[in-house]
Amino acid sequence: MLKIKKVMLVCGGSYGLGLEISKYYLKKKFKVIVLARNAKKLKNLKKNYINYDLETFKCDLSNDKEVEKVCVKLEQKFNIDYIICNAGSGKLEKRRKYLDYHKTFSNNFLTAINIVENLTYKKKYLQRNIIVIS
Repeated sequence: MLKIKKVMLVCGGSYGLGLEISKYYLKKKFKVIVLARNAKKLKNLKKNYINYDLETFKCDLSNDKEVEKVCVKLEQKFNIDYIICNAGSGKLEKRRKYLDYHKTFSNNFLTAINIVENLTYKKKYLQRNIIVIS
């Protein structure tokens, strides 16, 4: 009997914790789809895991148009079982301003809402497992 692979979408999966999550599930024989804005890091990931079931897409999750576009591609091509929203950033400065907090909140929270909303819009993934990390 042929076993169907689970499909894991990792947003922000080319660096840090997201990269480690991506590598872990690749080694567990999942199909892993990585979204990230850094094309060079995605290329390196693809090169280092050439014998694994890995797909990468360049996407700036803070850009609504890019998110909509990549979500259409994802819906057409994959049946995603799990979504891990790990994309984000932060500034470590002594003195923060309101706009720094606003940008950090947007990058760490609203990007996750955007990707989940776009992928669950048609209710296709509503019963899927979604993990948000910030």
